Amino acid sequence: MLAFSLLFSVLLVFPFSFEWPYKGQPNAIQQNNFGVHNLNTGKTYSAIKEAIDAPETLDGHEIFVASGIHYEHLTVNKSLSLIGEDRRTTIIDGKGEGKVVYVTANNVAVRNFTIQNGTIGLWLDNSHNSKIIGNTLQDGSYGIRLYDSRNSEITGNN
Repeated sequence: MLAFSLLFSVLLVFPFSFEWPYKGQPNAIQQNNFGVHNLNTGKTYSAIKEAIDAPETLDGHEIFVASGIHYEHLTVNKSLSLIGEDRRTTIIDGKGEGKVVYVTANNVAVRNFTIQNGTIGLWLDNSHNSKIIGNTLQDGSYGIRLYDSRNSEITGNN
């Protein structure tokens, strides 16, 4: 009984909460609750760029991005997968300028995003064997641009 009372007292003083980082948190980024997850390392990040650039993010890793508006310009220079929670609600917004997603590595996958408000939504530059699947590209001069990129799959994009 004493152990139970002690545990109960500790929980009152130091309450904990667990939030599942995937489904059910559509406003995770807007609330800055670390809506970007490296599924291979288990680490969470407040920005997609931060997850890509992290030294523990290695080739072959998968980065899951929760629904929300992410105001970023990304350079993907590692062979990894960027996976949005839902293409309608997981938005990468370039704030009206530049390349929103710039891919320079081989074997990159970009799935389930809305990429918007940039001069170029998504640019594959010397990127081979990449997959751009199920994205919406809008409100920019160019949706997807490929430059010297071979054997890449571009399917199911609007």
